[in-house]
Amino acid sequence: MDENRLSGAGNDLKGQVKEGLGNLTGDSKLQAEGNVDQLTGMAQRTLGQARDSLRDAADTVSTQAGSVGEWLDDTIHERPLYSLLAAGAIGYVLSLLIHRS
Repeated sequence: MDENRLSGAGNDLKGQVKEGLGNLTGDSKLQAEGNVDQLTGMAQRTLGQARDSLRDAADTVSTQAGSVGEWLDDTIHERPLYSLLAAGAIGYVLSLLIHRS
């Protein structure tokens, strides 16, 4: 499990406590801080889930494709910008081929 999921759950809980205390005391600033913490926690959990999904997908590719999958997994983790650029270039070339006619 990605660490972002855990810290996101912690921020969400902290935000709920702050919001609850703000509601009890009538402190609108504390309520707003609670809402911000909850939104931060939600974003962190979503990021953690996405990273877990990508890691699972990379593991599946690695298992199914053998050494090519290992190479791809290593490249994605070690050079994410190059991987993103390569994926964009492949998509661009495919779009040119598809819309050529």
